[in-house]
Amino acid sequence: MKTMSRADKYPQFKGFYMIMRKAPIHGKNGELSQLIENRGYKCICLSPYSPTLETLKDKVKRNKLSNAETLALELLKETKMFLLNIYKNLSNIL
Repeated sequence: MKTMSRADKYPQFKGFYMIMRKAPIHGKNGELSQLIENRGYKCICLSPYSPTLETLKDKVKRNKLSNAETLALELLKETKMFLLNIYKNLSNIL
């Protein structure tokens, strides 16, 4: 909800995708997905384990935000790979 509250401040984010895992906390019947869509966003659910997401989390943990510039570049690289993987998966589905 915090992410959406922050995004709500910027109308240009409406229609953007919120990416989340299929975790039990997100609701069995798609309650969270419905909340997201009701606020004007779209939702993509990843599998419970996403190697790319784990890599991003590991980089953040290892760097401990000590070198912001290096961390930002690494996160950009990993985010690019993450988004490319999502695009490939979506193109296989559609």
